[in-house]
Amino acid sequence: IPKLKCFTLKSNIFRDSELVYLKWILNNVNHVEKLKLRLDINLTYQEDSMKRDCLVDANFINEYCMPDISRNFIVFNFYILFKCELLSDNNIQTIENSFKIHRFFIDDHWIKVKCFFDPIMSYQHISSTGMIKPKFFDSIINYSNIFDWQHVKSLKVDLCLSIDLFLKQFDILFPHITSIQFNMGHEKFVHGSEYSMFLQSSLDVLQWKLTNIHLQYITKLDFGSRFCRSSEYKHKSIDQNIIRAEILAYLISMPIQLIYLRIEHFEWLLHIVQYASNKLRKNALNSVRYAEFCLPSCHNGSNESTRVGKNLVSFLGNYTPYLQTLRIWRPDDFPWTSIRPEFRTECRRQILTDRWLKSLTTFQSIAEHVSIFEYDLSQLIQQLKQFTFLDIYGRIDRQKIEPYRSMIQRHFPNSRVDIQITRFCLWF
Repeated sequence: IPKLKCFTLKSNIFRDSELVYLKWILNNVNHVEKLKLRLDINLTYQEDSMKRDCLVDANFINEYCMPDISRNFIVFNFYILFKCELLSDNNIQTIENSFKIHRFFIDDHWIKVKCFFDPIMSYQHISSTGMIKPKFFDSIINYSNIFDWQHVKSLKVDLCLSIDLFLKQFDILFPHITSIQFNMGHEKFVHGSEYSMFLQSSLDVLQWKLTNIHLQYITKLDFGSRFCRSSEYKHKSIDQNIIRAEILAYLISMPIQLIYLRIEHFEWLLHIVQYASNKLRKNALNSVRYAEFCLPSCHNGSNESTRVGKNLVSFLGNYTPYLQTLRIWRPDDFPWTSIRPEFRTECRRQILTDRWLKSLTTFQSIAEHVSIFEYDLSQLIQQLKQFTFLDIYGRIDRQKIEPYRSMIQRHFPNSRVDIQITRFCLWF
């Protein structure tokens, strides 16, 4: 394209060969007057330590990010992100000064280059046109590429002592963000007393500083990171349950209109009602249209855990009456009301459970599960008048697929169902 005047390139670079390819492209457009580059370079997995550990300065840009011969250059506009370990103030000053002593940049008066280090994502930012510093706090865990910042809709944040500063200014700084995922502590790999201290410090901040915050643009809250069939609720300490419930109550109360709610364990919602209902804003969950969480097994576990599902429909009917979509993660069967007998003897419970599990493939057991599943679905529809879609990730024996399908066709003739061994989808 010999008459081309302006060329803009936005790209990720992960390998040495891609730097070579970049150079080849630029040498083929060396006749342009205006060159604009937006590059995200991450060479941390390269074997060449020289490339892996280098920093972007005037020499780097001249070698890899410019044509060897530039005949008509008038404007050279670049913004480069480079993955690196750490940049000190001295490193930054040295990098900026390198453009003031490099002949090419001096001759064309491109010496006002700015450099900045993002400690959250461990990226060097270097720009010829001004710095786009990310608006971050200590609580942000990660975010998308800065070039796509205006398109980012979600942030993942940590519960830490600066969370009050973060949330108080959230609507002003992040009007384009509609979703927040909170790390509830599991990713810190803390347990026991350490986990209690983590929760307590978070609660202290929330209790005293955040009771009057209302998030105008947030419509989705996400608590937890392990949404899967094998997710198991392990923190049984009452003190931890109380503290976590109060934290969740404060956070859930902040959005003016919460539409999507993902919470790792259904028990956490029950704990809010049990321990922190006075901290939860009235009707805070009323606007929820989508809910997702993990439910414990109806077959394995303690008598208490296998009975958790019996509270599902009553909770949803009371607190999320306009719910339209529900996604549940189960380790086993699709019904959430357990028909397992209560085994009173603690020491023999596993033996009795194993014996009962062997009976699940009998005709009688399958018929009982079909009956209880029909009951669960009927109760769900009666309580939630706007409900349209149920999505369950679980695991059943192949023998149950057709009995469940036949039950749906008989009792919900206007619905559409897709049943597999590991998933149940029902559109009402």
